[in-house]
Amino acid sequence: MSHEAQEFDDDDEKFFNDDLFEHEGVVAIWLNACFEEVNESIGWYDHDYEESHGRGDSDGQFHPQPVRRLLSGLSHCASWIDAAVKAAQELGITEAQYAWMLFDHEYAAPAGPFEIARDTERFPGVDPYYLGAFSFTRP
Repeated sequence: MSHEAQEFDDDDEKFFNDDLFEHEGVVAIWLNACFEEVNESIGWYDHDYEESHGRGDSDGQFHPQPVRRLLSGLSHCASWIDAAVKAAQELGITEAQYAWMLFDHEYAAPAGPFEIARDTERFPGVDPYYLGAFSFTRP
C-alpha cells in the first residue's frame, strides 16, 4: 500500500497509522467494529482488501451470535477460523454482532478491547475487539 498526499486534505496525518501495514497471507480481524476506508482509528486502507459480516434484521439491528457462526463462510475461513475462535475464547468472547476484517494486512497491536474505535465505528451496547492477525491460504 502506498500513500500519496494528494489523496487527502490538509489533515493527512490523522489518516495514517504506522500500526496498520501490508502483510500478504494474513488477515486482521475485529469484532463489533466497522471502519470506513478513510478513518482515524486504524488508518487509511484500500477497501478491496476488506470483508465484513453480521446478521441483522429488517430494521438494521445486528444481533449477537456465536463467533464461529459469525465467521463461518467468510473468505478462506477454513485456514484461519480455528485460530480466530481460539483468540476470541481467550479474550472471553463467545458471541459478537459483527466481524470486520482486512486481508493481506496486519495491525500491530495486541488482541483485546479496541478502545480507540470512534463512536461511529462501534455497534451500540457492545465493546469492539481486535482479535489479531491470522495466517490464511488462498486456494
